[in-house]
Amino acid sequence: MDVEPRNPRWQGKSTVEFSRATADFVWSLLQDFFNIHKWLPSIDTCSRVEGAGTVRYCASSQMPHSGVKWCLEELVAVDPMGKWLRYRVGDNNMDLRNYEATIRVMEIDGVGCRIEWSFSLDPMEGLKCEDMFNYLEISLRGMADNIEKEFEKNSQI
Repeated sequence: MDVEPRNPRWQGKSTVEFSRATADFVWSLLQDFFNIHKWLPSIDTCSRVEGAGTVRYCASSQMPHSGVKWCLEELVAVDPMGKWLRYRVGDNNMDLRNYEATIRVMEIDGVGCRIEWSFSLDPMEGLKCEDMFNYLEISLRGMADNIEKEFEKNSQI
């Protein structure tokens, strides 16, 4: 009997750097797990799921011809001192299986900071790991643009 080898999990990591925004400033925005839609342009809505503790509902209608895409994401670990959080995706309509991600904010030699977003998930039918990585790259760049704008706005006060 032939047994097909199991597909390995997809893994990737994307980073973006800020030349002026501090790690403390960026973390102050990203640590608010239930408001990621303020910074991540591909998310239209994000809200706490009542009675579910640290679970958020995220949805986007920005993909043409695909309707609303949604997922439930659970915060599984957070380290405010280390400036990182880890979450996993539960129910969703995007074919995400066993998706887990960690977002870290790190100082860069006392000037600026870096966001590192790493992920792992089971392979998705009809896609390649590079597709997921490219989506993450675009999302993180959009997030960085929004965070930079917020930093500039706060710097002028």
